[in-house]
Amino acid sequence: MAISLNRKNFGEILDFFGGREDLKNKKIKVLHKMSFIEDPTRIFRAVRFEKRLGFKMDNQTEKLARTTIDMDIVSKLNGVRI
Repeated sequence: MAISLNRKNFGEILDFFGGREDLKNKKIKVLHKMSFIEDPTRIFRAVRFEKRLGFKMDNQTEKLARTTIDMDIVSKLNGVRI
Protein backbone atom coordinates (compact mmCIF):
# COMPACT_ATOMS: atom_id res chain seq x y z
CA MET A 1 0.00 0.00 0.00
CA ALA A 2 1.07 3.56 -0.62
CA ILE A 3 -0.26 7.07 -0.25
CA SER A 4 -0.69 9.25 -3.32
CA LEU A 5 1.37 12.43 -3.39
CA ASN A 6 -0.21 13.75 -6.59
CA ARG A 7 -2.01 17.05 -6.18
CA LYS A 8 -5.25 15.64 -7.60
CA ASN A 9 -5.38 12.55 -5.35
CA PHE A 10 -3.16 13.68 -2.46
CA GLY A 11 -3.49 11.42 0.58
CA GLU A 12 -5.46 8.70 -1.21
CA ILE A 13 -4.46 5.17 -0.24
CA LEU A 14 -3.30 3.11 -3.22
CA ASP A 15 -3.71 -0.64 -2.78
CA PHE A 16 -2.70 -2.56 -5.90
CA PHE A 17 -2.17 -5.93 -4.20
CA GLY A 18 -5.06 -6.26 -1.74
CA GLY A 19 -3.07 -5.26 1.34
CA ARG A 20 -6.00 -3.60 3.07
CA GLU A 21 -8.04 -6.81 2.85
CA ASP A 22 -5.06 -8.85 4.10
CA LEU A 23 -4.68 -6.53 7.11
CA LYS A 24 -8.38 -6.86 7.87
CA ASN A 25 -8.09 -10.66 7.71
CA LYS A 26 -4.74 -10.71 9.58
CA LYS A 27 -3.14 -12.51 6.66
CA ILE A 28 0.57 -12.40 5.78
CA LYS A 29 1.45 -12.81 2.10
CA VAL A 30 4.60 -12.21 0.11
CA LEU A 31 4.34 -10.34 -3.17
CA HIS A 32 6.58 -12.71 -5.12
CA LYS A 33 8.23 -16.11 -4.70
CA MET A 34 11.76 -14.69 -4.25
CA SER A 35 10.80 -12.45 -1.33
CA PHE A 36 12.34 -14.56 1.46
CA ILE A 37 15.39 -15.45 -0.63
CA GLU A 38 16.06 -11.77 -1.31
CA ASP A 39 15.68 -10.93 2.39
CA PRO A 40 15.47 -13.89 4.79
CA THR A 41 14.84 -11.55 7.75
CA ARG A 42 11.30 -11.25 6.40
CA ILE A 43 10.70 -14.75 7.77
CA PHE A 44 11.50 -13.53 11.29
CA ARG A 45 9.21 -10.54 10.82
CA ALA A 46 6.37 -12.74 9.58
CA VAL A 47 6.68 -15.07 12.58
CA ARG A 48 6.85 -12.08 14.93
CA PHE A 49 3.62 -10.68 13.43
CA GLU A 50 1.99 -14.09 13.86
CA LYS A 51 2.95 -14.35 17.52
CA ARG A 52 2.50 -10.74 18.64
CA LEU A 53 -0.43 -9.63 16.52
CA GLY A 54 -2.30 -12.84 15.75
CA PHE A 55 -1.61 -12.73 12.01
CA LYS A 56 -1.20 -15.94 9.97
CA MET A 57 0.91 -16.65 6.91
CA ASP A 58 -1.11 -17.95 3.98
CA ASN A 59 -0.20 -21.45 2.75
CA GLN A 60 1.98 -20.28 -0.15
CA THR A 61 3.89 -17.82 2.04
CA GLU A 62 4.53 -20.45 4.70
CA LYS A 63 5.70 -22.91 2.04
CA LEU A 64 8.12 -20.31 0.63
CA ALA A 65 9.44 -19.57 4.13
CA ARG A 66 10.05 -23.27 4.80
CA THR A 67 11.75 -23.68 1.41
CA THR A 68 14.07 -20.76 2.19
CA ILE A 69 14.90 -22.27 5.59
CA ASP A 70 15.58 -25.66 3.94
CA MET A 71 17.97 -23.93 1.52
CA ASP A 72 20.03 -22.91 4.60
CA ILE A 73 19.97 -19.24 3.59
CA VAL A 74 18.80 -18.10 7.03
CA SER A 75 21.88 -19.53 8.77
CA LYS A 76 24.10 -17.22 6.71
CA LEU A 77 22.61 -14.09 8.31
CA ASN A 78 24.81 -12.30 10.79
CA GLY A 79 23.62 -11.03 14.17
CA VAL A 80 23.30 -7.44 12.96
CA ARG A 81 20.68 -8.43 10.37
CA ILE A 82 18.64 -10.41 12.87
